[in-house]
Amino acid sequence: LRREHPGSILIPQAALLMGEMLVKKNLNVRHESDTSKLLVREASEDLWMARTDLPPGPLRDEATYAIARLLFSQGLYPEARGMVELGLRESPDGPFAIPQELLLSSCWRRSGNPRKAMDVLSRLGANIESASDVRKTDKIDYLYESGGVSLDLGRLADAGEYYRAAIALAPDYAYAHPKRLYDLGLYSDRIGHEKKGFQAFSGVLEAEARKGFMFPMASYRMAEISGRLGR
Repeated sequence: LRREHPGSILIPQAALLMGEMLVKKNLNVRHESDTSKLLVREASEDLWMARTDLPPGPLRDEATYAIARLLFSQGLYPEARGMVELGLRESPDGPFAIPQELLLSSCWRRSGNPRKAMDVLSRLGANIESASDVRKTDKIDYLYESGGVSLDLGRLADAGEYYRAAIALAPDYAYAHPKRLYDLGLYSDRIGHEKKGFQAFSGVLEAEARKGFMFPMASYRMAEISGRLGR
């Protein structure tokens, strides 16, 4: 489409689709590789084109959220936070409002400020409870994110409640989302269930297949537990 019909009104949508595809592809490539750098550059160009050319509405909201995710994937947490806040100002009740709030929490968490992350989640939790049209995946992500932040704050009992609620909604969800499984491993280890923690970290290794950033973290945790268990 972009090659044969460069003047098409569908070009911004094509740029959005291409950018989204490249963001997802980049998540499966080591960030220090030349391939990853190329993917990031191409994705950034496509997504900014889409955001600039699309009219206000869900597609433009999607482009804004995708740019924030791309920045987050590169460890640019303040920049990702700024993009999320822009998206929320432009479309506070849009279809990406909850995922953006969750990403905002993750930005604060990765920046070493779990209290700010919990402030975001507390506000979001009240909105989720009062809303009737919240997607199941958004609610599950909210519960896992709240569990992880509670864990960072040392609130093990709260973390356990959030994780149990998430597992009740979707028992196998964490096994398809390594960062959630990693947090479950941390929780299990910290409450003294070392073998369960080891199994969770092992699941992260299997899911990451030596590609994602969770792989070395899970490997370290497994080695740490093995040392404590005398293996």
